[in-house]
Amino acid sequence: MPFEVYDIAQGKIMIAFSDKNLSVGTLHMNPKQELPKHNRPVLESLFQLKGKCVMKLVTHETSMQPGSKGQGLIGSVSSSPTGNSDLKDGVSTVVDEDNGIKEVVLNEGESIDISPEQYHFHSNPFDGESVTFWKASGDITEIIDNIRNSKRL
Repeated sequence: MPFEVYDIAQGKIMIAFSDKNLSVGTLHMNPKQELPKHNRPVLESLFQLKGKCVMKLVTHETSMQPGSKGQGLIGSVSSSPTGNSDLKDGVSTVVDEDNGIKEVVLNEGESIDISPEQYHFHSNPFDGESVTFWKASGDITEIIDNIRNSKRL
């Protein structure tokens, strides 16, 4: 099966594989671009392949308790391949919450896991292209179909 590439206003999205158990691909974001706020019903794992990006995690949009299923849950950040979660000395940069948003800078080689139903934004406020590998561990076939049909994320 050939890779599917879809042009979007912010860059392009590539789908390498998708079924009811797993979907993988890449997100190529042009400089100074941001995707609309969205969430996924499954764990979303991201790995920064080229450049850097900022993940904006919504933290105050719900009254749900930490650990419960739903929006407003923060994922974990690590520097691959070691899995080090120390955020000091240039690993990942976490910006303090502001207006219910926690910003996490992903540099090349760093990763983040975003919990199911966690609302977030992918952004590239920088001058260079950002390429992020994404993996959805579960069924996002409806979302993939929306991308295929309307190029909406």
